[in-house]
Amino acid sequence: SWPSSYGDRYSTIGITSSRFSGLGNAWDIIEADVSFNEHIWTFIQGSPTQQYVADLQSIATHEFGHALGLGHSNFQSATMFASYVGGTGARSLDADDESGVCSLYPGGGGGPTNPSDDTCEDNDNSGDAAGVSCGDQVTGEGNDDDWYFIQTASSGTVAADLAWSASADLDLYLFSAQAELDRSEQSNTQAEAVSASNQPSGSYYLLVRNYQGSGAYTLDITCDGTAGGSNGGVCGSGGSGGGNPPGGDDAYEENDSVSEGAPVSCPGVISGTAADDDWFVFQTLTEGSISLSLTWTGAADLDLYLVDASSEVGRSVEETGNAEVIALRTMPAGMYGVVVDPYAGTAEYELELSCGSRTDPGDPGSGEDDTGDDGGADEGDDDTPGIGDDPFSDDAVTSACAGCASRGTPGMAWVLVPGVLVGLRRRR
Repeated sequence: SWPSSYGDRYSTIGITSSRFSGLGNAWDIIEADVSFNEHIWTFIQGSPTQQYVADLQSIATHEFGHALGLGHSNFQSATMFASYVGGTGARSLDADDESGVCSLYPGGGGGPTNPSDDTCEDNDNSGDAAGVSCGDQVTGEGNDDDWYFIQTASSGTVAADLAWSASADLDLYLFSAQAELDRSEQSNTQAEAVSASNQPSGSYYLLVRNYQGSGAYTLDITCDGTAGGSNGGVCGSGGSGGGNPPGGDDAYEENDSVSEGAPVSCPGVISGTAADDDWFVFQTLTEGSISLSLTWTGAADLDLYLVDASSEVGRSVEETGNAEVIALRTMPAGMYGVVVDPYAGTAEYELELSCGSRTDPGDPGSGEDDTGDDGGADEGDDDTPGIGDDPFSDDAVTSACAGCASRGTPGMAWVLVPGVLVGLRRRR
């Protein structure tokens, strides 16, 4: 089949779905998947001689350009021209295609380079944090998230100072194994500092994040306690000696990606810790409503997303308050994924899932008006979902995943078309 969300089946030959991660103007493509429309089109190696036939290599070369981050070109001779004009010409790159790739990946010498690699890479997440010690000075490249792990042997102050000379804007965060302790997000400066006093001996993490731009930096780490554990000094084997990722562990971890989504039941209530993306998967057995209510306390800003197996179907990204709500009616039975995304800060949260099936279709022919069971005014509730309220309270709630444990494999395979969720919204 060819999902309608991918475009018209008769005119769309292929599509590239990409996922992104980042902040501000600094984003990385973390996954790109190409789909070829075999529902209508036939792919060959060579020049087509009839309708709905395409040269596979020409289409693939165009889509791989999208996977590298290129958009469409206005030049018909370019591989990245929006339409396939037949033949095999798109197999070979036009000067416009080459210029586009070179502008995205400057450096030369054998293909795209990764300027974010330094002696402590790859330390792009807390689980791969690079080991450092109190008193170390780390030299790094601020082009992606850089995580560092410290193991202290005695109580006292844990602190770090970050400095750089480029026009980039970097931020600095300090975590214990359970929570965020301090952050520094100064603007119009080339220095950040974090500190937490009276801390017990144990595991600590530092995060250098590039909000905007990139550039070389130095990170000076000081603390009263001496280093210990298996971190091994500057850029040792980090996270393996440091216990849990900072603030990220709850009963459902590790559920940081869609492939690791924790199976849950709907209806149900989830208590979690938002320090990284938390994915949950549930199955509905009948067509009906799906309502999600996310609440938390503190100054954090959390966002909420709902996807089915092929696309994003709902999002709530309020910039104020401590609540997000997604409420949808007439959703087909099937597998769904939910992601709680911490836009800013960390927080303990509660996520309530409600799934309902219609008990009465409200057929006007049966003597009822057609607002009888749809939350209309005649039932005393409006159609505006509220926090702590099931916005579809007139629906009969049916267990959507009977027998599913909070951990383990759901009754059906969860197959989300990779990359359809095109990056979580970052508002900063």
